[in-house]
Amino acid sequence: MRDFYFLFIRELNKRYFYLKKPNRIPYKYLILFFEELSMLLSSGVLISDSLECLALRFPHAKTQVIIRDIYKQVVDSKYSLSQAFSQYPKSFPASIIAVIEAGEQGGSSLLAQRFKDLSERISYEQSLRSQINRACAYPLLVVLLSLGLYGILLEVVFPRLADLLRSLGSDLPPLAKAIILFATISRRIWPFFLSLTILLPILIIFARKSSKFKKIIDKWFLRLPIIGEIYCFTKASLVCRVFKSLYICNQPTPYSLDLCIKLITNDALKSGLIRARFDITQNGSMLSTAFAKTGLFPPLACLAIEIGERTGKIAPALDRVSEYLAKQAKDRLEIAIAVINPILTLTVVAVAGIMLISFFQASYQIIYATK
Repeated sequence: MRDFYFLFIRELNKRYFYLKKPNRIPYKYLILFFEELSMLLSSGVLISDSLECLALRFPHAKTQVIIRDIYKQVVDSKYSLSQAFSQYPKSFPASIIAVIEAGEQGGSSLLAQRFKDLSERISYEQSLRSQINRACAYPLLVVLLSLGLYGILLEVVFPRLADLLRSLGSDLPPLAKAIILFATISRRIWPFFLSLTILLPILIIFARKSSKFKKIIDKWFLRLPIIGEIYCFTKASLVCRVFKSLYICNQPTPYSLDLCIKLITNDALKSGLIRARFDITQNGSMLSTAFAKTGLFPPLACLAIEIGERTGKIAPALDRVSEYLAKQAKDRLEIAIAVINPILTLTVVAVAGIMLISFFQASYQIIYATK
């Protein structure tokens, strides 16, 4: 047996044992991380000591490793605080880094307030996502259960009833025949609809890679009833919150708008914000006037921003507008749920009722045929 000798021993970076690229912190832990940082800094704890404390005691292992790496970079003076955070762009995008960078220039108390603002902003975004997910969950569950019920009735129950009636020398009622005919046609064309359901999103994704088709698709998406309005209100509320966070950090308006533009993926809305930036920087327009031309903000929101500009209270005005737009999005979502859920339920009950009626007709016919 051969002998083995150690040539050298090297400590590996521990984060590679815990993290896989991309390094994304879950939203609930990101909110908790910013809340804890804000609390520690507002209590007078130094930023290095705060990071060290969280690196040792944070409840989530992967987040703990990221905090440990940020702490090490700050203590070793490799990067500033914002630069250390920017090493993890999946967890801390440019809009967050800008707020942190502005906060660290104003000392611990201002930095604590900025972390608190970030925590509230991310919490707000997460609550909107949760509301949308809850709104979509019930209709999706109803559709899946109803499809399962229809599949059992059409593929198992009715074919056996038809075979039984044929063996007794009888025939199915007209309603049952119509349902079985529909099932037969559906059985033949379902691969086409399944392929269309799978291929259509893929085609849209590939079409959006072309700037021309992407703008057309995004413009038509905004025209969708209820969905387009909810999307516009949600994005406008987010823009107000981000712009307000950067404004109170004394960031230049063009820079703040650049970060807001990066948050928008819809080209139709993005082009409106680009025009707003051009009007402010080149034509000297007021923020409310530029926002009014984007098509993203309703007239009442622009009026509130204009009043805030004239009174020198832009940040509170943006805060109120953000809350107003978020409420509008929530109201539209509740209206959509209130309309869609009863219609969906009535449709499922009606179709199931027709199938059950035809089933009982066929059962009675079997009973009469056996007498």
